[in-house]
Amino acid sequence: VKDGPGAGVSLRIVDYKTGKAPHLKYTPAMNHKIMNEAFFQLKIYALLLQENKKKYKKSTRKSLDHRFLRLLYLTSHNDKAESLDYDLGATKEERDAELQAVHAELANVW
Repeated sequence: VKDGPGAGVSLRIVDYKTGKAPHLKYTPAMNHKIMNEAFFQLKIYALLLQENKKKYKKSTRKSLDHRFLRLLYLTSHNDKAESLDYDLGATKEERDAELQAVHAELANVW
């Protein structure tokens, strides 16, 4: 994914879902909670990719930053396919903070 003119290229992690997309018809706070829950699995994937990147940093292959997440639902409340997008953050620091929060939540569970 190229994010605008002069921007670098980054990786978008996509997950296809057979269930219905969440219907974001509630208050902004509730919709935010629904989105966070829906994207939690993809945030874990992004965290694993980040950790893998750190582990194999000495590799000669150039790796892409992973910034964008997409859930692609095969159906929704209006019976059409729907995608939901999530931006982990414009800067590396924002993305690292977002994924560190996921790491902390996982550590609390395990």
